[in-house]
Amino acid sequence: SSGKHTAIMAHITHPREISTPIARTAIQSILATGAVIRCQTPLIRGINDDPETLINLWSREVQLGMIPYYLFTESDTGTKDCFKVPYARAITIFQAALRKVSGLSRTVRGPVLADSGRKILFSDISEINGKKVFVLETIQSPTPEKVGRVCFADYSETASRFEDLTPAFPQEDFL
Repeated sequence: SSGKHTAIMAHITHPREISTPIARTAIQSILATGAVIRCQTPLIRGINDDPETLINLWSREVQLGMIPYYLFTESDTGTKDCFKVPYARAITIFQAALRKVSGLSRTVRGPVLADSGRKILFSDISEINGKKVFVLETIQSPTPEKVGRVCFADYSETASRFEDLTPAFPQEDFL
């Protein structure tokens, strides 16, 4: 009634976090105010790094009235390497999960790397001129002109940090 719109960014890692009666009641109470809950999920090795867990999570979020928003790769914000999932595997997991959810869950974008105020989407693994590459898109940047920019990084089965990425081709201002 105040004319203001509230969006809550919930970080939910596993469907068990929203399976209890108290969690469901809290979610319904927030939604009853008119707020929207968008769900961001960090992909964490050994916790939710399989398609079935993500399918269950995103489907449950939608059932509860929330909006799946981002699947993040772990960033260097103090997390331990034991939680990291290589980008190649993250893309495969994300794509496998996305194929098996309803259209309402396909609002989720990922995998996404957050780095220095930017969000970089790992769109796909592709082959260009016989070279296997990651297809990357800048979806948020402090420099508006870079939003929507597509770049290509050398494919690597082990890369799991931004510093592990190298330009696949000579590119001005790689990411």
